[in-house]
Amino acid sequence: MRTVAILLLAAALAMVSSASSAERTLEERVAAIEQKIEGGSNIRAYWKEGLRLDSQDGAFKLQIGGRVYLDWVWMDSDDFDGFDDGVEFRAARFFTSGTIYDTFGFKLEVDFAGDKVTLKDAYVAFKDVPVLNAVKVGHFKEPFRLEELTSSRFITFMERSVSNLFAPGRNTGVMAGSPVLDNRMTWAAGIFRETSNGKKFQSDDGYAVTGRLTGTPWYQDKGEKLVHLGAAASFRTNHAETVEFAEAPEMHLAPDVLDTGDIHSDEQARFGLEGAVVVGPLAFQGEYMHATVDRDAGGSLDFGGFYAQAGYFLTGEHRVYDPKSGSFKRVHPKRDFRKSGGVGAWEVAARYSHLDLSDDDIDAGELDDVTLGINWYLNPNARMMFNYIAADVSNSSEGDADMAGVRFQVDF
Repeated sequence: MRTVAILLLAAALAMVSSASSAERTLEERVAAIEQKIEGGSNIRAYWKEGLRLDSQDGAFKLQIGGRVYLDWVWMDSDDFDGFDDGVEFRAARFFTSGTIYDTFGFKLEVDFAGDKVTLKDAYVAFKDVPVLNAVKVGHFKEPFRLEELTSSRFITFMERSVSNLFAPGRNTGVMAGSPVLDNRMTWAAGIFRETSNGKKFQSDDGYAVTGRLTGTPWYQDKGEKLVHLGAAASFRTNHAETVEFAEAPEMHLAPDVLDTGDIHSDEQARFGLEGAVVVGPLAFQGEYMHATVDRDAGGSLDFGGFYAQAGYFLTGEHRVYDPKSGSFKRVHPKRDFRKSGGVGAWEVAARYSHLDLSDDDIDAGELDDVTLGINWYLNPNARMMFNYIAADVSNSSEGDADMAGVRFQVDF
């Protein structure tokens, strides 16, 4: 019995010793992991106009962000129905974008505003492609028009001008493009299908070839002074063998006041000229658009539009230009609101725009808008917008309308 007891005691001591050794090993492993984390993680998280995550070697980058626009609108017209006061979330988007293996870029953006979920951007981009530099495949904006390619986060007014009707917007396709001449010029060209919401689409028609070329013949002080010039063209086949142009004044809740109805056509072409000047806090911008529609019955129809705008920063900032994309980007106030007594950035602006949708036997009419705006940038990620729009319609239902809107905007 004594021998058995000794053996059992020895076994117990061995088990205790083994458990103690395992515990020390686990503690050492945890300590090693903690030391590694304190010494430097493989992922760096930081804020740069939004939440970003980067690997230490820079090969992997991720950004997570979104935007919310809340609009309050007041409208009045004695000549047209549908100009009623309202409120809406103009945008409620979330996105993720980034770079994988320092070679592939991607972006996915979805809008939850309105009654349905809408796919915005969904693409993969191949970087550093020989000759082409970058190739993008998926659902994104066609390279057409300065006002359209400038994000709604950074445009001067609550809505783009009425002539933006001719901008193709987002479709599914493949596009190549690159800045050249030390970022003094950009070019982009692509082939697209008519799938504006990224949904399934089957047809023998509905193709588009679209291209854009821009340049900055004058560029000084890191873009504080510049001249931007550009031109774009798009040649399109109509997937339903019809095309229709309809437009409302420059307020999203306003009803359409011009409408060509369905025009039987297999093909159309759209052209655009664009220009902008920035001289410190003063900025000018304008574009001319033209659409030619070939009719099945023979002949063609010509429609067009243009706008001209000016803006001035009372607090001394300036519009920020992105030479790699040939568009404008985020404004940074000199002093953010409530930071060291700052008042943010204040901008006043005015725009005149014109749209003509009448030619031959199509008499949809003309629309002229005068828009006045005040923008208050509280910080780089938040602003309030105040717009007043006076619209004048010349067609079979000739008349006018007055609109005012306030937007509360946050994006990151």
